[in-house]
Amino acid sequence: MPADPTRARDLLEMAAAQGHVFSKRNLGLLLIKGPFGILQTFRGVLLLLVSVKDVLVIAPRDHLSDRLR
Repeated sequence: MPADPTRARDLLEMAAAQGHVFSKRNLGLLLIKGPFGILQTFRGVLLLLVSVKDVLVIAPRDHLSDRLR
């Protein structure tokens, strides 16, 4: 099956909006590497930083949180 970055972005956007930390990370990486333009690259960097912050806040409290899966 051919890769579809736009579909991947849409699915990751939905998961990230629900608070899934690794979806935020993956969306950030996709926006940095993908064909979405320079503004989306900056947004990708911000999402990566937010996902790191989320892990540092959530993991110490509940390492089994659904947000970390």
